[in-house]
Parts: sequence; structure tokens; C-alpha cells
Amino acid sequence: MRFIVIGTLDIAISCAKSVLDSGNDLTMMISLVDSLLPNNSVNIKEFCSDNKIPYLEVEDINSEYAMKQMKNINPDYILSSWPKIINKNILNIPKYMVIGSHPTPLPMNKGLHPIHWMIVLGIPYTSLSFFEMNEG
Repeated sequence: MRFIVIGTLDIAISCAKSVLDSGNDLTMMISLVDSLLPNNSVNIKEFCSDNKIPYLEVEDINSEYAMKQMKNINPDYILSSWPKIINKNILNIPKYMVIGSHPTPLPMNKGLHPIHWMIVLGIPYTSLSFFEMNEG
């Protein structure tokens, strides 16, 4: 199976390691350009360099350029921990699906800064949710 992993956080690297450990083909990782990275981002570029994984930085995951790069890879799956909305054109690229991730037991604390809200609300546990992404 051919995978693309997109993200800016440690979960993207964890997903990439899982793809590699499972013997599947990690064909590319994508992250944001440095000037747009959230404060809690990790160095995806370094991880890719260390593991000889093709790497792409984009300003907009929904751009024609990003879409073309992903289509050229012809992935079976895209694993996403992307911090912004992904449009239909990108969702339709993989053969099977885009798998999204969120660090709470959805639908609890959906949206931005879910871990911060868990702490503010005094919720002492969390989990990682994976789901098939669609336009909704």
C-alpha cells in the first residue's frame, strides 16, 4: 500500500513510523512552510531526511501544486493530522480514503486546540480518534 502522511505535529511522525513499521510504502510527507507552522510543530523535514522519505512543504494543502504532487504519487491512502480544512479535490486523490486524526474522543472537543480545552475543562483523559474524512 502507498501512503502519504500530512501534518505538522508529532502525530504525523508517529503515523509515518507506523506505516514504515508495517512494511507499507511511505511515498511522501507534507508539512507547512516554516512561516505558517503552529508553535507546537515538530521537524517533519528532519525526520524525512533521516529516513529518506520524499518531503514537500506547502503554504496551502488545497493548492493546485500540492494536488498535482499528491496525484503524481497515486497513493492508496492519505493519513492526515492537518490543522486546516482539506477540500474535496484532495479528499478524492487516494485510491481508498483520507484518514483523519483528532486527539480527543470525538465529537468531544472537536475543533481547534482540543488538548488545551481538555485541560481547561478539567477532563483528565483523552484518546486519539481516526476517521474517514469527507466534505462534512
